[in-house]
Amino acid sequence: MNMQEFIEDLEKLLKSEAYISVFVQKYEESTESPIKELMYDLDHYLSDSDCRAKEPEYAEMQRSELKKMIALLKKGEIKEALDISFLSATSIKTYHCSINGKNFLLELDGKKSKHGFYKWVTVEAKDESEAELLAVEKVKNDEQIKASTLNPQKDSPLLFLDEIYEAEETAEKPNEMGYAFYPEKKWWAFWK
Repeated sequence: MNMQEFIEDLEKLLKSEAYISVFVQKYEESTESPIKELMYDLDHYLSDSDCRAKEPEYAEMQRSELKKMIALLKKGEIKEALDISFLSATSIKTYHCSINGKNFLLELDGKKSKHGFYKWVTVEAKDESEAELLAVEKVKNDEQIKASTLNPQKDSPLLFLDEIYEAEETAEKPNEMGYAFYPEKKWWAFWK
């Protein structure tokens, strides 16, 4: 059993209550991590088909949670998927974060010099603190900026959260396409 097969079976489970018995038979004895842990969390969903049949709101909440679990697993976010209990809706929010990078040694127009930048990043998180960590991590791991940065180890670039706000469901997403670079002045030349 692999994770891709498990995800595909979760999608079948989402489409049909009748698939529950097949799903349980296939995975209930799994000792494979993280499927074993996910099965523990899925127990409420798997055993609540009678409640879903009687209570439409409860059914919608559990199906929504299963959709979240599937989406998280597809993105490889297993830790976050394990936070879903199916007893109540998990509160995952979308945040738009402006990240400010400083002290980036870059080669632009054939010259090496220090630059800063701003970049908008959108993340899904439980709260602002988690959103900040995820947004900084997203920029830190961006292949484009990693490949362009020429800093020696003893002069590391820095990333800061500049601005954050929770997205409204109808709000338009800020442009996440690129970086807005600016040249950094040397600290001793602040009067120029």
